Amino acid sequence: MTTKFAIITFFITIPVFYLQSQNIDFEIVTKIFKEYEKICQQDDGKLWGVSLYGPLMFVDRESRIIVANVQDKGGDLKKQNEIFQGRLPENQGIGNTTFNWNNQQWTMVVWPVSSNTFERNQLLFHESFHSAQVKLGMNFLNTENPHLDTKLGRIWLQLEWLALLKALNTIDNNESIQDALIFRNYRRNHYPHSDSTENVLELLEGISEYTGIKLSGRDSLETLKYFSEMVETARSRSSFFRTFPYTSGPLYCFLIERRDPAWRQNIHNIDDLGDYLKNVYSIPIPSDLISEANNRAKKYGGEELIQQETKREKEIIDKKNSIIATFIGGPILILPIKKPNMEFSPLNMMAIDDKGTYYKTFRLVDSWGILEVEKGIFITRDWSAVHASAIDMRVEGSNLHGNGWRLELKEGCKLAPLKNSGNFTLQDY
Repeated sequence: MTTKFAIITFFITIPVFYLQSQNIDFEIVTKIFKEYEKICQQDDGKLWGVSLYGPLMFVDRESRIIVANVQDKGGDLKKQNEIFQGRLPENQGIGNTTFNWNNQQWTMVVWPVSSNTFERNQLLFHESFHSAQVKLGMNFLNTENPHLDTKLGRIWLQLEWLALLKALNTIDNNESIQDALIFRNYRRNHYPHSDSTENVLELLEGISEYTGIKLSGRDSLETLKYFSEMVETARSRSSFFRTFPYTSGPLYCFLIERRDPAWRQNIHNIDDLGDYLKNVYSIPIPSDLISEANNRAKKYGGEELIQQETKREKEIIDKKNSIIATFIGGPILILPIKKPNMEFSPLNMMAIDDKGTYYKTFRLVDSWGILEVEKGIFITRDWSAVHASAIDMRVEGSNLHGNGWRLELKEGCKLAPLKNSGNFTLQDY
C-alpha cells in the first residue's frame, strides 16, 4: 500500500472477524483458490476493466507457513499437488495486505480465514483490488484523520452513515442523501483540510471494500442486511480515524451505482465520493449548514448520540492521558524508525491529538532488529521514532523485554541511556 513515506511497508489487518490460529488445511485452501479463480473468471474484468486474479497466499501467523496459488519468481515456494508451499521470512510482516515479494506483487491473507463464504470473499477481493489499483494507476498516499476521534468528528460521521444507510433502504432517497451530505460538509467545515485527508482514505480503502462486497456473493437483500450490521459495528468502535473508509466508502459507492451504473469508468476523475454522489443525484446543498445540520440530526437520534459521545469523550480523554503518561512521560525506550516493515491492525489504533498514534498490537522490523508488541506502542507524528514503555524493562542477552513487548536486537546493537532523561535508546545500529 502506497504511503507518504516510501521506505515504509505496511501490513494492515483490515477489520474483519478472525478465528484463532491453527495449522493450514491444504484441502480447504485448494477449494478456496478454485473459488477465487472462478469468481475472477466470472467477473472477467467487468467490474474494473482489469482481472482481479493474481498471486495469492495464505500465511499462518504462528508458523509463518505460506500456501499460495502460484509459484513465486524467486523459487522459494515448492509445489505440493495443486498448491505451492513455503515459509515467509522473519523480516516480512504478516497481515491482510498486498506487497512485493521476490519481484512479484502478492495478495497476502492471514490464515485461518472466516468459514463464512461472504466474509471470506469480501476479504480476498478487497485485498486483490489493492493490487489492481496499481494497474489502474490509482496511487494514493496514506493520510491521517485524528479529527474523527474527537467528539464532534464522531457525532457527525455517525450521522452521515445513518443517513446514507437510510438512503440505501429507501426508494425515494434524495432527502436522506441530502441529509448525509449536509452532515458531511458541516463536519468538514469544522476541520480545515479534512476533506482532502478523508477523501484519500475513502478512495484507497473505501473502494477496495466496495469491491470486496460486490464480489462477496451476497444478493441485493443480503447486501442491505450486511450494511445495517456494518454500520452498527462501525459505530461501536472506540476509534474512527483509520477505520472509517471501510464503512463510508461502500455506502457511497453503492448509492452512486444505483443512479450511475457506469460510474466506475470515471474512477480516475473522482476525487470526492460525496461530491460525485451529489452531482449524480443533483442534490442541492443549503448555505446555512449549521441550522440545517442540527435540525436534520434529530431524525437520526442526534440528541441521544450527543449524550453517548459526551460520555465516551471522557473515557477517551482518560485513555489518551494514560497513553501520554506512559509513552511520552516515560520512562521509555526510543527506537528510531529507519527502514521499517510494519504490521498492525487499524482496529487497535488511536490518534493521540497532534502527538502521534497509539497501537495496541504491533510488529516492526527495522535495521536494529524485530519488535513485537501485545500491550501497546506509540509512534510519533513525524514517524521518526517508536516509544515503548521502559518500566520493568529487562535485558537478556540480545533480547529486551518490557510490559507486553519483546525486542530482538541485531548483532552489535546495544541499549544506551539518554542523558538526564531516564529514557533509553539504541546505539551502533
